Amino acid sequence: LQVERSGSSVSVIIRGKNSINGDSKAIAVVDGTEMDINIANQTINPNDVESVTTLKYGYMYGGRGMNGVRVIKTRTE
Repeated sequence: LQVERSGSSVSVIIRGKNSINGDSKAIAVVDGTEMDINIANQTINPNDVESVTTLKYGYMYGGRGMNGVRVIKTRTE
C-alpha cells in the first residue's frame, strides 16, 4: 500500500503480485458504485470520506477485483 498526499489531494496505490510491475491496477467502490481508482482519487474530497477499507483480493468484483479493491464510504449529512 502506497499513500501519497499533496495538499488536499490524496493518492492511494495498492501493489500486489500482479500490480507491482504496473500490469494492472486496483478498483475503487465508492458508496457501492464501482469506478476507476484514478477517477476516485481525483474526484473525492478527502474531507467527505467516512471510511476506507482495502481488500487485498476482491473476488466479488470479478477479475479486476483480483488486483485489489478500495471500498470508500462517504459521509451523508
